Amino acid sequence: MAILWYGFIPLVGAVIKRYKWYVFRKRFNELSRCPMLNYHYYRQQGKTDESRDAPAVFHFTGGIESITDDQTLWIRSDDLTIPVSLINAQTYLLPMQKDDGAAEIFDPGAEAPEKIRWERVCALAEGARVFAGGLVACQDGRWGFVSTKEIPLIVIFYDGPGESLATMVIRAGRQRTDYWNALTPYSLIMGALCLILMAVQFIPRPAFRLTVIASCIALFIPLYPIIPPGLLFTVIHRRMVWKSRALRIKSSLTRIQSISRRHTTLAYILETLAWMTLLAGIGLNIFFLSMILALL
Repeated sequence: MAILWYGFIPLVGAVIKRYKWYVFRKRFNELSRCPMLNYHYYRQQGKTDESRDAPAVFHFTGGIESITDDQTLWIRSDDLTIPVSLINAQTYLLPMQKDDGAAEIFDPGAEAPEKIRWERVCALAEGARVFAGGLVACQDGRWGFVSTKEIPLIVIFYDGPGESLATMVIRAGRQRTDYWNALTPYSLIMGALCLILMAVQFIPRPAFRLTVIASCIALFIPLYPIIPPGLLFTVIHRRMVWKSRALRIKSSLTRIQSISRRHTTLAYILETLAWMTLLAGIGLNIFFLSMILALL
């Protein structure tokens, strides 16, 4: 019961969460390697003969100029203003940078990017920085970014210089922990209720005293990482996970393939050792608690 609710289901949520942000980072990397849309490319898109050879997928960065009621966002750069249709587009808001100094470039993000709806976009201030990447097509007689099923449009709102956007996306797309996700709170609540009901059901039956003890021990498993003596193992675990995520970020930002592979392998090893350390701390606390309950 404890393994299911405290371990397996949060692990499934962690895998889903990690895969979602992997797709987000991969899509951003693909679009950022596409040509930057500028006035020259924009004029080519308007010419029937030349636009056949011009690439259809671009990326564009600028500031918000205006937002219209038909879910169209106008973005302005130094030499061009382009409409972006937000219909069926994937829109994200990067977390704000802290004011207590510059963040380390390889420090994993404390907050994940927030996927926002049209209502939140309308509330953004004029001049906010925007990255748009996707297909440029002609709609209603004007060229602009549109989202299709084959090439979904990605729009990222952020705060900071455009030169650091890639670093901000990669950092925000790798959080310090994946265990706490959308499934974790409900899974912990259901697990606690099931274990409490099991203990209450078998308390009046002396033959099942061991079952009651095991239920009581398993009930507090989520608290074991933050109480001594297992707390020391948790501190080591968090440090190793942080180092592992930092290596993954460094791997993503490094363009030399051989170095990137070395960092990725080391990150896998560190993360595996980190989880083994955490489990060792939990096991130590379970051992001490079981000894105490056995003596009662």
